[in-house]
Amino acid sequence: MRKYKPVKRHTRFIEDGSDTVYLPMPSSWWAGLIRNRWVERTLKKKCSVVGARQWCELGKKHMVKRLFGYYDKTWEIIVYGDQ
Repeated sequence: MRKYKPVKRHTRFIEDGSDTVYLPMPSSWWAGLIRNRWVERTLKKKCSVVGARQWCELGKKHMVKRLFGYYDKTWEIIVYGDQ
């Protein structure tokens, strides 16, 4: 059983095998800027924001993953099997 750790931030993303990580459209430009910088620093990959239609197309071809960042400065990627 996993020990509970409080989550500081989280986001969905898609990797397509290239060196780019695709993120869904953010709720605001400021939230998107902060999220992009966090994901780029954590995964050490370039981020690209895609619209709803392209996100759906990418989601059909590749797994949607979640990146969780914790208050103790650790992080993990979780892939859900029931997509």
